[in-house]
Amino acid sequence: MHPSDSASSEGRRRGAPTTTATTVPFRAPAQRRHQAKRWMLGPLLALGGVAFLTSCNSAPVFAVNTTLDGRDADPADGVCEMTVGLGDCSLRAAVDQSNATAVPVTIAIPSGTYVLAAGAADDTNAAGDLDVNTSPHGVIFRADSPGARIDAGGNEAAMDVRGGLVQLDHVSFTNAAGPGVHVHGGLFAMRWSASVDNSGPGLAVAAGATATVQDSTLSGNGAGGADIAGTLSASSVTVTANTGGGLRGTGPKTLAADLIADTHSETQRENAMTAPTHELVLELILDAPKEKLYRGWVEPELMKQWFAPKPWTTPHAENDVRPGGASLVVMRSPEGQEFPNPGQYLEVIPNKKLVFTDAFVGNWVPKEGAPFFVGELTFEDAGPGKTKYTAKARHWTAEAKAQHEQMGFLQGWEICARQLEALAKTL
Repeated sequence: MHPSDSASSEGRRRGAPTTTATTVPFRAPAQRRHQAKRWMLGPLLALGGVAFLTSCNSAPVFAVNTTLDGRDADPADGVCEMTVGLGDCSLRAAVDQSNATAVPVTIAIPSGTYVLAAGAADDTNAAGDLDVNTSPHGVIFRADSPGARIDAGGNEAAMDVRGGLVQLDHVSFTNAAGPGVHVHGGLFAMRWSASVDNSGPGLAVAAGATATVQDSTLSGNGAGGADIAGTLSASSVTVTANTGGGLRGTGPKTLAADLIADTHSETQRENAMTAPTHELVLELILDAPKEKLYRGWVEPELMKQWFAPKPWTTPHAENDVRPGGASLVVMRSPEGQEFPNPGQYLEVIPNKKLVFTDAFVGNWVPKEGAPFFVGELTFEDAGPGKTKYTAKARHWTAEAKAQHEQMGFLQGWEICARQLEALAKTL
């Protein structure tokens, strides 16, 4: 919740870009050039409670440079290589390193096909499917366009997600004896990706796990496009030609209207057209350039001047404006009572976009209690000196959305946006 969401709702002040994060530096041997680049992750687009990740320059990148399948020589050394000294970084070796690393990681994968060697089922990434467990940190599997194709080679799955935050960008899975991707736990997200022609479902999500799928394809699978016992959110997803239906299972599903479902799954299509998004949206044309409005959101001394609806004030603001970074904003009522707002930045595109949440309190540490929402701000040119300013609040449940609306989201956020507009004109 933004501090502007109704000054009368004193017990629940959540939300503007909020938090404080402590980043653990990753130290790779200086002589390993392929390990020198560093990144920090952060959810990109929250959809139904699961976040997409983005990368910046803080935590490690493991750059895959071979299509061979082999384990890492020493997962504890921070260097992705199957053979010590050769720098031969396989996809499986990169997963070994990610599983052993205590900070968010990007695995960079060149376009091509990666066939997994046959192996007995296990949960240690020793052989067979790729076993990913990044808890409590996160990992992005990011392939060059047009994408990386992971052939399960007839193993039980192409990837098992055991925990943590896991995202796929431009990655496809095929030829698994079971599901293409099996999410046993944690938060999983895939975009611009696919799971096709597997004997099981394209995606299986176990109870207690959460998945978001966007701009992706689940097609030609033998046991449905997806089998959901946990939670699924889907947007711009093609689910076609799967034996046994489209999106199966009893887990809760939030389906956007642009879902393309199996032609024999009309119920799924109807659900997609009527499913609630749990989203509140405020759109304004502000009479100030987007660069100055953005400054008002990211510079603490400026935030203090507009962040709370008058006569409320903002005596304290601090922020680390980067994906995974934190900010802490404290609001003060006219009676002198203070309300701290911790949270975490998820995506930062300077002068264009900010995404944040109260689900974490910094460095990917979950908050105590249930999260309330994910906020997204976009700044777009709307003519000379003007900006289309869009604020979205996405909630995990319809109840949370209704509560936020009753607390005065639209009225409060517009009041503060106008205060921001007035400040921006003076900069």
